Amino acid sequence: MESRAIRVPAETYESARHLGGLLQKTPGRILEVALQEYLATHKEEITEAFEHAKKFLASGDRARLVSLAAAGNRDMARAAVQRLREED
Repeated sequence: MESRAIRVPAETYESARHLGGLLQKTPGRILEVALQEYLATHKEEITEAFEHAKKFLASGDRARLVSLAAAGNRDMARAAVQRLREED
């Protein structure tokens, strides 16, 4: 299987590494299973986001489509700022 590197907070990686050692799985496999479980338990939320995007695409409402995409980036930026504050 082809793989790609991703960035996660060091503590997330260490947790996945320790859990993987306990379960005899790689950190990547632990995170892969976690993502699969997340997708399974958040189907409604994900479907709703796709429906919004579909509606905005169909209507040509680029501003709202960009706003929808940017919301995820804002959440990531807030999390990064929070991590930096916690490190100080």
